Amino acid sequence: MSTSLHSGLSQAEVHRPWRQVFPDASARTGDSTTYTAADAYKTALQTDTSASYYLSDPAVPTWTLIGGSGAPTNASYVVMSLDGTLSDERVLTMGSGLTAVDGGANAAVTLSLWLASQANGDIIYRGASNWERLGAGTVGQYLKTQSVGSAPVWADLPTYDLKPVLVQSTDSQQIALTGVTLTSALQTMAAGAFSFNTFSYPAASTYTFQATGYLSHAGMTMNVGLYNLTDREFVTGTTLTFTSTSAALQTSSVLTVGATWGNLRNSAAVYETRMVLWGGVGYTSIGYLGTSFLKVVSA
Repeated sequence: MSTSLHSGLSQAEVHRPWRQVFPDASARTGDSTTYTAADAYKTALQTDTSASYYLSDPAVPTWTLIGGSGAPTNASYVVMSLDGTLSDERVLTMGSGLTAVDGGANAAVTLSLWLASQANGDIIYRGASNWERLGAGTVGQYLKTQSVGSAPVWADLPTYDLKPVLVQSTDSQQIALTGVTLTSALQTMAAGAFSFNTFSYPAASTYTFQATGYLSHAGMTMNVGLYNLTDREFVTGTTLTFTSTSAALQTSSVLTVGATWGNLRNSAAVYETRMVLWGGVGYTSIGYLGTSFLKVVSA
């Protein structure tokens, strides 16, 4: 018996419970039931001979004996290989990227996606004419698409971890106090200027302002902030306050990038690091500013 599958008549239909039961051939041939094309391939049992019949010829349904091979040989089947006894079969063939496992008679044919050298973590993508395999990348890489018609690739993330934009030698402001109690800023000075454009970095990058500084005497305060010379405004959140006589690195909160007042601008601008020294009494007061920079961290 062929192990093939039938495109219009499944094994379930061939062997399902009989639609009709006839005691003998006379009853079968004299059946007055009206059949239509929709009844084609339904079955019947003739009990005196235990013979099985099916309704053949969908246009004019007729009871036809089912021989020892089971289903009719002139119906349409999907088969694993050609069979000389069948006249209208189709061979199941695996296309690119597919494999089949035949479980044998009364079992399943299992189709699976398969590409040569495939391994856990691979990516499957559509090539010019076939499915292609991209082997797993290394830890931390991302899948980078190319232009239309080009294969994707694994790529390393940009290394923008730290971007110094202003590197100064130690800047100091020395102010002699002569017994004056100071209640407002004693002196402001610019430590240096630089150009910066957030468009030079990935859109999801984050920015913080950092500076190192200390004071010559306790009881003094030095503020260090970032001033936008282009738009004539301080950048909100960049004020760093130093009160210790020991050098320390201070970091602002993450800055807001945008086009409104106080933002780290989303366009090119010139920025200036400004120092403001707040006093003490009766001694020479010095505020020291070391390196200041914008830290850029890519997403």
